[in-house]
Amino acid sequence: MKIDKVVVIANKTFEGISVINIELYNESGRRCAQPTKHFIDSINKLPTLDEKKIKTVIARQYQIPADMISFF
Repeated sequence: MKIDKVVVIANKTFEGISVINIELYNESGRRCAQPTKHFIDSINKLPTLDEKKIKTVIARQYQIPADMISFF
């Protein structure tokens, strides 16, 4: 499975950003995977969460460049 694009669905809160869901798409634009709730919760536990930290964690987990990650 080659992941071509990641869309992070998140809310901006007083404390930072809260990740709601992460959608992974393959090169044909089809949604190809769903990360576990545990993975999303582990991202939300990071202190002073911002877009750069989220991109770093997701890029490391799925081995994709950070510029392939967008926020919604």
